[in-house]
Amino acid sequence: MEIGYIALSVFMNVILLWIGFASINKTFETSSKRRNKKIILLFSLILWQLYILAIGKSGTLTDFSLPPRVLLLCVLPAFLFTGIFLYQNKNNKWIENIPTHGLIFYQTFRIMIETLFVFSVSEGVMPAIVTIKGYNFDFVFALTAPLMGL
Repeated sequence: MEIGYIALSVFMNVILLWIGFASINKTFETSSKRRNKKIILLFSLILWQLYILAIGKSGTLTDFSLPPRVLLLCVLPAFLFTGIFLYQNKNNKWIENIPTHGLIFYQTFRIMIETLFVFSVSEGVMPAIVTIKGYNFDFVFALTAPLMGL
């Protein structure tokens, strides 16, 4: 199961790099500017993965008491980064060159993660509330993503 989570993380980061590199190639004229932006993107993703690994290995996320640590340490920083990044680049070709349908197709990763969650629940690693049994309907959304992407 651990290999499944690692493989999914690697796969999703490769897809993010592919989307980012394609957008960078369309946006920037000079090869040096492209290279610099690609390096920034690559190191940003690596830093994010190291951050997630560090808080995961520390055991911080195993405590389900309030405040919700996953929300504060994982979801909120990702949303803040996304909001700040989009605000700072709202008039930039960088954002316009990311295909909308690609972002929707990207959401199909939820099929894989929800499947991993079911296996994690069956092994007693996670509570059932993370699955559709706990009213988590991400799996239903994920199944519609390919259709919406088309």
